[in-house]
Amino acid sequence: MSWISTYPGIALAPALSLLGLLTVSACSDDVTMADEIGDSDDDPSESGPDTESESDTESDSNTESDTESDSNTETESETESESESNTESESDTGMTCGPATEDVSFALTGADAPPDSCSDFAFTGSVVGPGQAGIINLDSCPCNVLCVVPDPYLLTYEVPDLALAPDMPTCPMIQVRRDPETCEPVSIVIKDLTDASRPVWVASLEATGVLDLGELDVEAIDSIPCPDGDQWGIEFGWADNSVVVAQGESGNLPTDDGDWSLHNFASTDTPEGELFAWVGKRP
Repeated sequence: MSWISTYPGIALAPALSLLGLLTVSACSDDVTMADEIGDSDDDPSESGPDTESESDTESDSNTESDTESDSNTETESETESESESNTESESDTGMTCGPATEDVSFALTGADAPPDSCSDFAFTGSVVGPGQAGIINLDSCPCNVLCVVPDPYLLTYEVPDLALAPDMPTCPMIQVRRDPETCEPVSIVIKDLTDASRPVWVASLEATGVLDLGELDVEAIDSIPCPDGDQWGIEFGWADNSVVVAQGESGNLPTDDGDWSLHNFASTDTPEGELFAWVGKRP
């Protein structure tokens, strides 16, 4: 230690060295602390982006999943809609549900045609007097024949449209079909005896089974669901021509012997059973 006091300039060297050691040690501690702080700061910073990335990935995945689910739902909905549309298109015949049904009635009474009879009946004779709406007076005496004893008959009818009331020929044949169970008249045909028994008027409460109408064919077709019950169209045909008439509608059927004017007043399946009512007329 004696050399430290002898050379003052050198004596400072150990002191500086000691300070240097202290400084280095202090710096070393500072670096270590900085490293530790750095490591502590790095962990959150490293975990932060990873956490956000995973969250974003899961969110994107869920979004894509929801999008795919929505897409699948929309695809299934569109498929079902297309399927329903196709079904409706395939079952669509152009008919729509018609208005409420309307009644048609008719009856022929006389000596040989009592109202309680269950048998079909054909009348031939002549029209007597002018009559009135819904009532036609008849006599079984043939046209151009002088009959001493009258044999009166009465034809009554009700149709919603008087334009479809029969224009009675002078010498008519009237055919009446009755229901074998109820004995009620269900079809009536009026023919003109002076014109080869040409049918000129028909009213019916059934779609088929009417009496002889010459070449006129009648059939119920194309049932469609309606609020008050299934409704049919009634197809009328003559030779190569045909027309389908929905409930509440009219139709025209051309023939080579005068066109038929047709109206469908009822063609519905009700809780009580099938209900039909239609009228056809030609000049």
